[in-house]
Amino acid sequence: MRIHVLKHACVGAAEDAFLKIAQGAGHRVSIVDPRDVAFMEKAQLPDAVLARCELDRFADPIFAEYLSALYRYERYDIPVLNSAAFLLVGQDKYLAHLAVEKMLQRHPLEQCFTPKTIRVSRREDVAERAVPFFDHYAGLVVKPPCSGRGKGILFVETSDQLARALASYDEQEPILLQQPILKESSSTGRLQDIRLWVIRDAVTRQARVVDAYYRIGEMGSFLTNQSQGASIELMQSIDHLLRRFASAILDAVGGDVAGVDIARDVHGQYWFEEVNVAFETRMETIHLLGDGIWRETVRLIEARGDRQPYS
Repeated sequence: MRIHVLKHACVGAAEDAFLKIAQGAGHRVSIVDPRDVAFMEKAQLPDAVLARCELDRFADPIFAEYLSALYRYERYDIPVLNSAAFLLVGQDKYLAHLAVEKMLQRHPLEQCFTPKTIRVSRREDVAERAVPFFDHYAGLVVKPPCSGRGKGILFVETSDQLARALASYDEQEPILLQQPILKESSSTGRLQDIRLWVIRDAVTRQARVVDAYYRIGEMGSFLTNQSQGASIELMQSIDHLLRRFASAILDAVGGDVAGVDIARDVHGQYWFEEVNVAFETRMETIHLLGDGIWRETVRLIEARGDRQPYS
């Protein structure tokens, strides 16, 4: 099979692991910039695509290039893992939140929740919309609707802190205000949450968890991203409810393979945080968990590319 891995930047350990496994299985794999797809002849197009779209902001012109490339693949009926529809929902933290919230309303899972989240488009409305958060939660999380690696995610406790935080955001993009989660602490007293690797089974098409690990923030920080200094620890046992929740989240956002972030609070309840379209798998993470997620991804793309009926 000819496989395109669609990504324009930050090519790293994740792509290297996928390439090694896919090439070892006899496939021809290329890392392709979405800006190049428009110039390809039909004969140059692949048999299947793994889309690993990564954006820092929706105003970036590369966003349109990803969509254009994905729509072109779909025009020629080329199977895509993580479609344009998933990019539109999964990359947008607010739309992903709404999709998971709707899923939980239809199919409640005991002790699984979404934090209260609102989207504010105009800067002059932010202060007023933030008042209920300060009243009920003694603070709030402020974040852009599109970002990665913990960039732009801030916890503020006062209106003055909020005003200063807003100065760092692009005025042309909306802001998300979110209920803070009282995350559980690790054995060392640092806040932690859970990253789960979730994928569709190549045979059954059902979403399932392949692996999971704790992300443990630095002392005094509420951020748990490795890019922000957090450490990781293998999750030895993944309970059934957590597996169900993570799998249901992938279904809700229409993804095929993603990193799903869930926090467990001090009361033992699970909370949806966000979906990662192009989730990181650093060498540190691969050494901890192995490359099972990428082996499963190769199996899934083989099943999609061969277009064999699922049993």
